[in-house]
Amino acid sequence: MKFFNNLNTQIFLSKFLPLTCMSIEHLSLVYVLGSDAKKYLNQQFSIEIDHITLKNYKIGAHCNYNGKVWGVLIIMLFRLGYLYLIPTDIVKKQILELKKYSVFSKIKIYILSNFNLFGISGKNSENFLSKIFMKNFFIKKNIEYIKNYIFLKICIPIFRVLILVPKTLTFKFLKKIPIDIQKNNYIQWLSLDIESNFPIITQKNMGKFLPQLLNLKFWNAINFKKGCYYGQEMIFKIETKKIFNTHLICIKGISNFLPKIGDSIYCFRNNIFYSVGKIFYAIFINTKKIFLQVSLKNQYIHYNTFFLTANTTFLLKIFKYNL
Repeated sequence: MKFFNNLNTQIFLSKFLPLTCMSIEHLSLVYVLGSDAKKYLNQQFSIEIDHITLKNYKIGAHCNYNGKVWGVLIIMLFRLGYLYLIPTDIVKKQILELKKYSVFSKIKIYILSNFNLFGISGKNSENFLSKIFMKNFFIKKNIEYIKNYIFLKICIPIFRVLILVPKTLTFKFLKKIPIDIQKNNYIQWLSLDIESNFPIITQKNMGKFLPQLLNLKFWNAINFKKGCYYGQEMIFKIETKKIFNTHLICIKGISNFLPKIGDSIYCFRNNIFYSVGKIFYAIFINTKKIFLQVSLKNQYIHYNTFFLTANTTFLLKIFKYNL
């Protein structure tokens, strides 16, 4: 659905981002409720469900039996159960996997479609939100429930807020957004995810990577002390033995084409091109500059120059963001 008439599709790095409202079309909402919801989700997700409160949402992973990640989610309390955000690209497959073991549990799992999603970030965004909603935001909490709106705070790479707006209140919400504020689509939000090394899971990479290889320890998305959940044994084994052969990083470069998910990036050594990583996600920042999320082999993490193809035409550099 098109919400903005004067959409500006220029993508900004976080330090240059003006005050911006983004329409978030790439995420879906999944509602889980029932008397067994907490117990069931605790057996499926990599986090302690009891740690989700009215003051704090959690980022977690849903893994398969071998510890590989089906999806990365943001989960919160909602009405009589739990609500989580997950990419639309994988939501049907992820729900199918989540429902596999629910036959004997009193639980319902379905996509919730009565919200529209928006993001606010950029210069003075915290003051802007406080002003239009007459509220001091996020004092010792990362989630706010204000009337029928839900606000989720993320502080990396800069202050940004994901807003769940009931469809019945969307027109009222949009009237609060000044005409002169920058309007953009979900690609700007994904750019901030890439910059902050937040893993973007798609159908092409789901079920292939352990959570430690997706920077999910940094996001406190793995609880090593909780009871059994699917994939826990392998995740704990990898953590104990420190078997980390790849690392998720952000790379910026020059290219006249957008590479595909799963394409290789290369390092040039001793007159030979070596494939050293795989592309997780790619976006154009402008006409010839690209932003990549890359799973890079650990032995090349301290290199600074890479190439998009096995020639020296398309130069790539690691984008430094200190995790």
